Amino acid sequence: MKRGCLIPLIALLAILLCIVVAITGYVLITAPTSTPLVAINSPRNSERVGVGQETIIHATARGDAQKKIKRVEVWVDGALQDAQSSSLPGGTSPFPIVANWRPTTSGAHTLIVRAFNQDGKHGQASINVQAVQSGDRDNDSVLDALDGCPDQPGLTTNNGCPMPTTGDRDGDGVSDSADVCPDQPGTTLAGGCLDDDGDGIRDGVDACPREPGTAERNGCPAPGDADSDGVADASDACPRDPGRTEAGGCPDHDADGVRDSDDACPDEAGTAGLRGCPDRDGDGVRDTIDLCPDVPGPASNSGCPPTGSGDSDGDGVDNSTDLSPTESGSADSGGAPPPGGGTDADRDGIPESEEAREDPLSGLDLLIPGYLFQFVPVELQALEFQVSHNYTQVYCYATVAGQAAERIGPFSSLGAQRWDIAAFLGPLHSRTFMAPQGQPLQVRLECSGIVAGSRESPGGGGIGEGGGSEAYFDLGSFSRSHTLASSAIDEVTVDSSGGSAGHSFRVKYRVCTPGCKTPVLRAPSITLLHGGGQNRLAWAWAGHSYDINGFKLYMNGNYMFAVSPRSTNYLFRDVPPCGRNFEIQLSAYRGNPHRPDIESPLSNIVTWEGARCPRMAMVSLVRLETGNLRDNDDLGDVGPLFGSFQVGDVSRSFESHYRLDVGSRNHNIAAFFPRTDFTVDLGPDDSLYIGATIKDRDPGLNPNDTIFDWEEIIAPADVRAGERRITGRGGSTLVVQITVTNSR
Repeated sequence: MKRGCLIPLIALLAILLCIVVAITGYVLITAPTSTPLVAINSPRNSERVGVGQETIIHATARGDAQKKIKRVEVWVDGALQDAQSSSLPGGTSPFPIVANWRPTTSGAHTLIVRAFNQDGKHGQASINVQAVQSGDRDNDSVLDALDGCPDQPGLTTNNGCPMPTTGDRDGDGVSDSADVCPDQPGTTLAGGCLDDDGDGIRDGVDACPREPGTAERNGCPAPGDADSDGVADASDACPRDPGRTEAGGCPDHDADGVRDSDDACPDEAGTAGLRGCPDRDGDGVRDTIDLCPDVPGPASNSGCPPTGSGDSDGDGVDNSTDLSPTESGSADSGGAPPPGGGTDADRDGIPESEEAREDPLSGLDLLIPGYLFQFVPVELQALEFQVSHNYTQVYCYATVAGQAAERIGPFSSLGAQRWDIAAFLGPLHSRTFMAPQGQPLQVRLECSGIVAGSRESPGGGGIGEGGGSEAYFDLGSFSRSHTLASSAIDEVTVDSSGGSAGHSFRVKYRVCTPGCKTPVLRAPSITLLHGGGQNRLAWAWAGHSYDINGFKLYMNGNYMFAVSPRSTNYLFRDVPPCGRNFEIQLSAYRGNPHRPDIESPLSNIVTWEGARCPRMAMVSLVRLETGNLRDNDDLGDVGPLFGSFQVGDVSRSFESHYRLDVGSRNHNIAAFFPRTDFTVDLGPDDSLYIGATIKDRDPGLNPNDTIFDWEEIIAPADVRAGERRITGRGGSTLVVQITVTNSR
C-alpha cells in the first residue's frame, strides 16, 4: 500500500474512533429522560375544516411503565379546549382523548395536545389546520371541496354522498313506502321532502319556505315571532334564529340555559356561572381545568383539596397538585405554564421545556460526506394524477430508492376523475432524497380505489379497508428507473398496469438533480442510524445555519419539537411503542416553529418499526341497553343515529339512517355501526380504553339528544376475556365482549 493512501485511511479511522468514544461516553454520563409521547391522530396537519362545523380532535398520549400519563390537554390557539385526568391512581397509558371543536373564524389555527406524567414531565404534539368558510350548499356538514355529492345531502362517512339502502331510492333515510318525495332527498320530519327552513313542513306546501313557521299558519311564523320559537320578537335576543325560552330565544345546543354564542362548552350542559361548562363536583371550577373533578377544592389550587405539601415554584398551587411543580404557572392551567410559556434561556422563541435536549454529537456530521458515502440530492415532484373511473376514495403507496413504502392519500377529488395530491406532498408536491451516486433511482407507485355503497367489486378482491358496503378496486402499479446525472430533469407520464379489469391510473411526475425548483429553503434529507444501543436521526441539508432558526421534527404527521440550526443529528430517547411505527420527517424553518415565517418542504420519510406486542385484545361492540326513550324530544322518534366509538387509540365515527325502537331497551350495535370489532395491541403495562358517544340527529328546532356518552379505562391487570358492561350518564349501558390473546 502506498504511504499517500495510508494517511487518509488513518484519518478516517481516527474520526470513527472519536465518534465511538464520544457516543459511548455520552451514553455513560447521561440518563434518558422520560417524557410523554403524544400523537394527534385527527385531524391531519394542514387539513381544511369548515368554520362552524364540528371537528373531532382525536389524540393519544403514552408513558412508560413507571411514569404513566396523569392528564391530557387539548389547546386551540393558546386556549384550553378540553382536558381529561386519569381515573387510575397510577396513571394511564395509552391515554386517548376525543374533543369536539367548532372553529368560529377562518384562517390558520394551531392545535396542541399536551400530556403530563406522574413526575410532572410533559410532552406535546401540534398541528396547524386551515378553517374555511362553509361552502356546504347541501348542508350535510361536508365541505363542497371535499363533498363527492355537493348538491345531494349525504353522510360524512360516505364523502358527503347518500348511502343507498333497500327501498329508499333517494337515500334520505325515509323508506319509499313512507316517502312523500321518494326521488328527492329530504328530511324525516317533512316526510322525506325538502324542507329548507327545517320547520317540518315540506317546501312544496310551505307558504314561507325560507322562514320556520307552524303548521297552523301554513309554515309561516306567528306575527311578532319571526323565528317561530315561541319567544316574541320584542323579548327575543335572537329574533332571526330559533332558540329556547330559557336562553332568551337564542340557540342553546346543550339546553343548559346559556346561549351558544356565550357558551364556552356549547356541546356539554353546564352552569351559567361557568359560561355553560360542566362542574360535576360543584366546587366552582369547570371540569376541563379541574385537576380533581370529582373532589371539591378551591380554584386557587386547581380544584383540588390543599394538602400542605409546599409550593416549590411559588405559583400558589400545591406541589402534590401542580402538574409542573418546578415551573411557575397559573391555577387555570394546573400550575403549569401554557404551551409556549415558561423559561426561554436562549431567547429563541421556544421554552426550555419544549425544546429538544442537545447532546455533544448534535453538530457532528455522522455521515462524513466524502469519506463514507457519495450521495447526490434528488427531488421527485408529482405533477398530475388521473384515474379511469369515479371513486369515493383513492390512495396510493409510493416507494422510492428502496425506502419503506409511504402511504399518500386518501386524496380530495378535483372532478373529472382527477385527484388532488398537494395536501399530502406539500406546497411543491415533492419529496427530497439523498441517493447513492452512480446508481439508478427506482420509483414505484401502486394505487387503490374504493366505491362506497356498492357490494360488488368485479376483479377487485372484495371489501375495501373502509368496512361496510364498499367495493375495492386495484388500480395497478408501475415501476420506473431513472439515471441520476449531476444536473438533470427527467419528466415522464406513466400509465399503470396489472389492476382490476378496466381500472387504472395515470401519473405525471419529474425527477430532478439536484432539485426541480429553487425554493427559499430546501428540504433536508434524513436517515435513521441504529447501533450501540442508540437510535439516532442524521440529516444533510443544502443551506447555511445562519439562514434558519432550526429544524422541525415531525412524527406521524405531528410537529414534536425543534432542534438547533447547527444540529446534524438527534439522539432519540424514546422508542416506538410495541405494535406501532414512527414515521419521521424533518423540515428547516425560519421564525417561530409554531408559526414559522417560512418553512421548507418536508424531508423524505424514514420508518422505525416498534417491537411486537406480547398480547392483543379484541373488543367487540355487542349491544346498547337504553333507559326510557319515550321522553325523547321528537316524540319517541330516536334517530337517525350518529357518533363515534374509541378503543385504544383507534377512533371511528359513524352516521346512519338507523332509528331506535322506543319500545325496546336492547339494541344491536351492528344494526347501525357495521365495524364492531376493534383489535388493539397491548404492552405488558398498557391500559385498555373504551369510549363511545351516540346521539340522534333531530330535525327542526329539536336539539340533538345524547343517547350514550361515557368512557372507561381498564387497568392492565384487569384486561381479561369476557363480557363487560359500561354504564354512562343517563342510565344507558354499552355491552362489549373482550377477547385477549398472546402474540406468537
